[in-house]
Amino acid sequence: MTPPALERALSEKDWQRQVTDLMDWHGWTWKHDRRVRVQRPNGSFYFETATDGPGGPGFPDITAWRERVIYVELKRQGGRLSDEQVNAHRTLENAGAEVYVWRPGDFDIVFNVLQTRRPALGPN
Repeated sequence: MTPPALERALSEKDWQRQVTDLMDWHGWTWKHDRRVRVQRPNGSFYFETATDGPGGPGFPDITAWRERVIYVELKRQGGRLSDEQVNAHRTLENAGAEVYVWRPGDFDIVFNVLQTRRPALGPN
């Protein structure tokens, strides 16, 4: 269990490192689309995740697979989902996907999800 003060102080980037380290430890393969810094014509900057297609905005941070596929959105403690994220998660869930939103306070849940094995579906 992560101490409450640490939960509040943990950045999303540090939280991501903890989760991906746990995924590695439990034998998951995972993919994270990294955000890139883009400069506007006026000189200011913003961050964007490069994706193609209408399903890009709001897509979960991490796609991970072992004997099943899971989609994970990581938020710092108290972080909220954007409307695009809510819509993307709902669409994935309606398609039968296993979708999670994890915050540092969810460490025990994360650990349990990642250690749980599901039976294989059998030969293709």
